[in-house]
Amino acid sequence: MRRAGVDFEIEDRMTVNGYDEFRTPRISAALRRLFAAVVFPRKKISFLKKFACAAAIKVLYAAAVRRQNRRMDAYLRRLAEKIARERIPVLGIKLWFGSTFIFSLRLCEWVRRLIPETLVVVGGPQANCFYQDGLILKHTDFDLAVYSEGEDVLVELVRLAKQYRTRRERLAAVRSAGLPNLVFRDGGEVKVNPVRAVP
Repeated sequence: MRRAGVDFEIEDRMTVNGYDEFRTPRISAALRRLFAAVVFPRKKISFLKKFACAAAIKVLYAAAVRRQNRRMDAYLRRLAEKIARERIPVLGIKLWFGSTFIFSLRLCEWVRRLIPETLVVVGGPQANCFYQDGLILKHTDFDLAVYSEGEDVLVELVRLAKQYRTRRERLAAVRSAGLPNLVFRDGGEVKVNPVRAVP
């Protein structure tokens, strides 16, 4: 994208070191000990003890998830504030399955609140699975979805978005451009442009 003259920044906290800010080491250690005691016991344990351990695992796991969600929400808010501060015209999100999909939805919500003119474009594994019937946009606030290969499409999206000030103008320009590999809303309908592979 840089060779095409498009500036971009990749924000990926789920690297080996980046994930540390979301970890819950004490809760995780307790969970590992309980799990090992139940699954790999050194001696036979009673049903009642297994039940108590399973209940404790459930409580600790729920606590870990709540703590991780609070930390992730704070991170997403900071990221959306940065996007607003820098007046970024297009936010690209690589969608994954599971809890990260929920985090993508939350980031979209934060961006909508703080800088509603930014286009939120999704792609990646989940977009590739749910683009055919437009499902990826029917139940979300994402503006656009890119399926298959998206590098060239993203370059064109950013170029178009920079020419206009409002989200409405940007979306109208994207709709009329006929870009391949793109899912978009047109009135109340979701449309899917044909695929074009990158040579």
